[in-house]
Amino acid sequence: MSGVRLKDLLESLPGSLSEWEALALFRVARTASGGAVVKIGPCNEKATVALVVGLASHPPGSRQNYYCIEPNGHVNGSRSALMQTLTKMGCGGLADLIVAPGAAEIAAWREPVSALYLPAADYTTMRAQVDRWLPFLTPNACIVIQGPVADKAARRRLVSDLEANGDFIRLESTASLVELRRAGARKITLPANSSAAEVVQRYASVHGFDEASLNARLAHSSFVSRRYRFAYVEIPKAACTAIKYFIAELENAPLELGRIPYLRETKQSMLIHQRQYVGVPTLLHLAGSEIHALLSGTSDYFTFALVRNPYSRLVSAFESKIRLGEPGMREVFGRRWAAAMPGADVREAFAAFVRHDLEGLISSSMEHHFVSQHRLLMRPIIPYTKIFQVERFKEFETAFFAHLRGQGAETLPKFKDWNRSSYPDWRFYYDEPTAERVFEFFEPDFDSYGYDPESWRTTGKAPELRTSEEEAYWRTEVIERNEMIDFLYGLLYNPR
Repeated sequence: MSGVRLKDLLESLPGSLSEWEALALFRVARTASGGAVVKIGPCNEKATVALVVGLASHPPGSRQNYYCIEPNGHVNGSRSALMQTLTKMGCGGLADLIVAPGAAEIAAWREPVSALYLPAADYTTMRAQVDRWLPFLTPNACIVIQGPVADKAARRRLVSDLEANGDFIRLESTASLVELRRAGARKITLPANSSAAEVVQRYASVHGFDEASLNARLAHSSFVSRRYRFAYVEIPKAACTAIKYFIAELENAPLELGRIPYLRETKQSMLIHQRQYVGVPTLLHLAGSEIHALLSGTSDYFTFALVRNPYSRLVSAFESKIRLGEPGMREVFGRRWAAAMPGADVREAFAAFVRHDLEGLISSSMEHHFVSQHRLLMRPIIPYTKIFQVERFKEFETAFFAHLRGQGAETLPKFKDWNRSSYPDWRFYYDEPTAERVFEFFEPDFDSYGYDPESWRTTGKAPELRTSEEEAYWRTEVIERNEMIDFLYGLLYNPR
């Protein structure tokens, strides 16, 4: 692209597209296979270029066809405007990859479609487009709905329709982008002697995942027992510390927690999160046939995860990571949302954090404590036996213990409460605008795991949340120690 950065190119075009959305569209086109990429909407906009750059990353002989279809029929003028912009930016060749079919070509359409892009609109318009193109979607096709959502209920209804009969599974979802993938993508055939790496690569390709990111997630967050036939995928801030200690004790696993840490933890008990020093296998340690059976849903493994009310989980992460200036967070936020001064309004600090910084954390995936649980669970790649709510921990414990005893376990450890934080009722942190924004960010967590979007409401007037003088003193002491810990980690990793 003649040295032109995608970000610079996008800034020269109309349309609404965040950096994360641009990368998501790039990935959709980059992983498209077996059919064309079809974009409904104007050619001369950011989304068009994000998709076509993804296609351009393929070698010339392996690129899918890319069609841009404007319902209003003005595609030629729009394409000419795009061509002018791309030529001016030194990227004129990108426009050559975009086909603008006429009405007759569209009426006679027969080509398979691997990715369908729809601009956010009213329900009737989006439903009509889905129905028009559904017969041509390949078994592993995806549908992307992107753009400012004027009618949130309409998009929610369409997504619910597509998920209802099991034909589609939601892969990504933010306030302005939803990606759904056909559930038929789980039916994957592989050679019998495939390695674990080859299996993961194939599943990543079919489901539109970045292979490196998938491998990193599985390496850090999956825990597998061949002896007791279970697989656990962690969700930060959903009892993951207690479960990791339980699994390590159950497996009598070697723990090398005295080694130099590579994550910036502030408490010794949190060193259990140094995954490389915990001697419990990951999914990547399974044989190729084993991981293929597990991912295809044909194994006898008890595959589970625990999730948490998104409202509650966010408050917990805010209190422990943001307000206390945990190492790694200080450089991003400083103390601006710490509310550590006497009389500081904690509710307003939380609301400001949600307004100004939450989207950036979610989009960059920089800190898993703030990423959608739905995304962290790698749906639809992993078919879970059951996903439990941490609020119903006893239900999980009963089911898990029953499975373990069925596998011959006799003496079971006890779950211990390792990482409980102390703060007011999480519901008091919310008002209507803050709750609405958090729901938009974590909509699939509410929809998929049975949480009520109205659960933040309380009866009566919520009390003031202000930092007392005594709390301010001790909070500042902890923040300053965390800053020193962060400084020492810096010296450890980058000695002078």
